[in-house]
Amino acid sequence: MKAASIMEHLLLQKATRDSTSKRNKDILRERIEQWKRGDIHLLTASAKTIQERLQRPSRSVDPAKIARTFARMMFTGRTADALKLLDDQAEGGGVLPLTRSLQKTLRDLQPDPGDVDDEALLKGDLPKANPIIYEDITPSLIETAALRTKGSHGPSGGDATHWKRMVLSFGKQSARLREAMAGFGKRICTDMEPTVLEAFLANRLVALDKCPGVRPVGIGESPRRIIGKGIAMILKMDIEKAAGVHNMCAGQSAGIEALIHAMTEAYDLMSTEAVLLADASNAFNRLNRKVALHNIRYICPSLSTALNNIYGQPTRLFVMGGFELSSQEGTTQGCPLAMAMYALGEIPLIKEAQTHVPNKQDFQGWLADDSQAVGRLTALKQWWDVICEKGPRYGYFPKPGKSYLVVKPDKIDEAKKVFQGTGVHVVLDAQRDLGAVIGIESAVNAKLRAKVSKWASQVKKLAEIAATQPHAAHAAFTFGLRHRWTFLQRAMPPCKTSYSL
Repeated sequence: MKAASIMEHLLLQKATRDSTSKRNKDILRERIEQWKRGDIHLLTASAKTIQERLQRPSRSVDPAKIARTFARMMFTGRTADALKLLDDQAEGGGVLPLTRSLQKTLRDLQPDPGDVDDEALLKGDLPKANPIIYEDITPSLIETAALRTKGSHGPSGGDATHWKRMVLSFGKQSARLREAMAGFGKRICTDMEPTVLEAFLANRLVALDKCPGVRPVGIGESPRRIIGKGIAMILKMDIEKAAGVHNMCAGQSAGIEALIHAMTEAYDLMSTEAVLLADASNAFNRLNRKVALHNIRYICPSLSTALNNIYGQPTRLFVMGGFELSSQEGTTQGCPLAMAMYALGEIPLIKEAQTHVPNKQDFQGWLADDSQAVGRLTALKQWWDVICEKGPRYGYFPKPGKSYLVVKPDKIDEAKKVFQGTGVHVVLDAQRDLGAVIGIESAVNAKLRAKVSKWASQVKKLAEIAATQPHAAHAAFTFGLRHRWTFLQRAMPPCKTSYSL
């Protein structure tokens, strides 16, 4: 596995940026002979020399180049990346440089393994999954998963586009590769030991600027993402059934929209006094792996073995610049099975919290680590106390500074008394909720106008692009407007105010 992971870096790297195809082929032949002879140290020294002489590309501000990049992204289906490019140009952001301060921050965001509380562990007879279900992991499934895989490269250097070519474009050789990957996926779901997967599970860690703050994103190897996506596809029904309505991030159709509209409608009821929007500290990195892996054996046995192989051992995180960390807790953002593991791992906590909102007018909703409850103030305070007390057992640590209590106007004084000393922000007007806004109508409309103003600034940026490259940017410009308007209609709760750009 380690040999496979370094093969691309050592054999396929261009000697110089401007080397010709003929020269690249000659160098590749030489490297293949060195590989066959086992001259790994020689190949490694050559690769290091090339990397050291590469200059870090500067951030371009040339409108023509931005236009070409934006249009290329849109025409190749990379809509999110294209819009992110506009955000970066307008607001900053991007990848942070590796400094000592950033190294300390990244270390702090990768916690040590948490203790295992026996009360958090499910008990009883273990259900078993029939191995016949994994026969659906076939070469054709790998082909479908590869087509749906996007994103940058892991430590080995092969991004999703590169691996799509590997899996699809080389006839019999690609067919053999798909068959091997399908067999490998079956083994991950049945009998493999996690210790042999060290290189396969390694991640390239990227520190993104949250403006302010740091968002660490682990980018796994493309083969891992392809195989993981295939496993998620065949187990989709099992995962959704296990998660049910407890956590709406497990692939349920329109789960986020259903949760947004349910909370908005409940908030508008006469009997409702407030809605509590709770968030967790460093949520995905702090999920208690041992507790989650144990409980998922009971909750979703068909996924259990695969998750144990992927998360049963610490994984290595490599940061460009020669810095390495170990991920010993939580899930890896970017892993196709990470969201399912997080959703299922929190179900015992969610069920415990539900016992404290038994009345129909008081209920909770979860989307990954974004939990919320709506109803009477006394019930909301009980619910908050439960998740603060029981949550750490499962690796869920509520963060009062990021949690908000949106209160009806006539209940503001009572809300401040009930939640005094908790650190939860008590707000009267409106607050963002899962990409939408919840609260009184006038405040909701004001926040929506601010959101639309941000989009308008992006449209102005698109107009500048269209002015420099009109033919290349026209279709992308139109597509970008459609994308923004579709998002507005999908994510925002119904309101009486209309908007136009």
